[in-house]
Amino acid sequence: MSENIVGFKVRVALKVKPELEDVIDRIGIEAVDGFVTLSGMVPSRDAAMAAEQAAVSVADVTGVNNLLEIEQSEAAQAIQ
Repeated sequence: MSENIVGFKVRVALKVKPELEDVIDRIGIEAVDGFVTLSGMVPSRDAAMAAEQAAVSVADVTGVNNLLEIEQSEAAQAIQ
């Protein structure tokens, strides 16, 4: 199956997740031989896990490399 189609299917799967609604445009998706890499910034670990679970659920995805980074909260930044 075309890697563009796999990437498109993953993008659609992410778009239907309410917790990703505000960050979907910041998530990069690369698909090679059915293996998907997610990259970008998300606000929480829960959002990163939701993106990974959505990608895994897509037919023709054989694996997911979740490289999503968690944004630091203002409180965490103030501590540093």
